[in-house]
Amino acid sequence: MSEGSLSGKEFSLSRRERIKKKKEMEAIFSSGKVFRGDFLMLRIYRSQESEDKPRFAFLLTKKIKTAVARNRIKRLMREVVRQNKEKFSPGDRVVILASQQAQNKGLKEFESEFLSIIQKAGIKSGA
Repeated sequence: MSEGSLSGKEFSLSRRERIKKKKEMEAIFSSGKVFRGDFLMLRIYRSQESEDKPRFAFLLTKKIKTAVARNRIKRLMREVVRQNKEKFSPGDRVVILASQQAQNKGLKEFESEFLSIIQKAGIKSGA
């Protein structure tokens, strides 16, 4: 089967595509623009540094009590970003925050919410 030969790396965000440094997060929270939806919020910061890929971070509220629910929401957010990351420009820094209402949502709801938010933000394929 060809499915067994696919590596998981093709279906995930690389380390270069993730935001890990505290300074980077602080810059996004202090200077980034906020765009809100019903259960997702994006903070987008356009860095002057030209890098080869946009970078992403995922945050959740602790009001989502169980780790199972928090991990499920993070998986859904990562999947939606993975499918749509080509819409972002190099140098974009994006923090995606999920609220408590995200617990009851599926992949389709996450994707439509995410796409409507990036449309509000004026993000078009690689622009």
